[in-house]
Amino acid sequence: MEAHHFSKRYFGKTTVLCNDISFGKEPVPISCVVDEELLNPEKPWESFTYVTKPMLNPSVDFAKEKLQHRCGCPGLVCSPVTCDHVYLFGNDFEEARDIYGKSMRCRFPYDDKERIILEEGYPVYECNQLCGCSKACHNRVLQNGIRTKLEVFRTESKGWKVRGCEHILRGTFVCEYIGEVLDQQEADKGRIQYGKEGCSYIHDVDANINDIGRIVGEPDYVVDATTHGNVSRFINHSCSPNLVTHQVAVESMESLLAHIGLYASTDIAAGEEITRGYGSKPVTSGRENEHSCHCRATNCKGHFG
Repeated sequence: MEAHHFSKRYFGKTTVLCNDISFGKEPVPISCVVDEELLNPEKPWESFTYVTKPMLNPSVDFAKEKLQHRCGCPGLVCSPVTCDHVYLFGNDFEEARDIYGKSMRCRFPYDDKERIILEEGYPVYECNQLCGCSKACHNRVLQNGIRTKLEVFRTESKGWKVRGCEHILRGTFVCEYIGEVLDQQEADKGRIQYGKEGCSYIHDVDANINDIGRIVGEPDYVVDATTHGNVSRFINHSCSPNLVTHQVAVESMESLLAHIGLYASTDIAAGEEITRGYGSKPVTSGRENEHSCHCRATNCKGHFG
């Protein structure tokens, strides 16, 4: 056991099990703590391989040529007036609005503080490796990785959860949902197994997200973080989540290669649990599969699937 495990510090009465479950793979460390009353706690970082990029399962069929567009901005930081990604988004989604109801035409999805202002349900086109701009460009956010200090924690009454160790402002990129990208047939096999085990880390790209291909109804693929994933696999469901989801095109315009970005939908206080909505897609196959919900939100439905 390495020296950074099982040290003590106080964020309430907790014990630090690991200073960084990503072991240096993230730009900022992600600690793991438990209530001091918990004896012989499990080590959740040992149950999966921590990765920072999505992994494509062989079952997934996609074009070998990665369709992508570069912008022609002359400087290291793009301008929405000249950036081709703004023009492309405007052509594809001319009806898009920001979170305040204003048109998104000729605007980046992020403000000058790199917080997303685009209304939920629309994809984000970030600048990419073909562009001449630098990592400091306002249209490069998700690809620069986690910048908010997060913590995986557990209490005696609940399982593993995620909270911020600092105040998170609305629109801030929190993390990406990362795992193995599977087609539906392969995912159904996993749902049966995970249903028997009583847990699932499958994220369905459901119909309330307009991906690059404008999929409506049954999604073509899922992201499974069971064996390979990141901190997002510990984010719990809430009927009143404080995260929103956007598909983000970086390396390719192919929907299968889009990233699943999780952003703060409201200001999140330091120490407050970070949650997302799992949607209504069943998580198991061929059996009753609703899970009881314990989110305690005022609008809690009592279950989720």
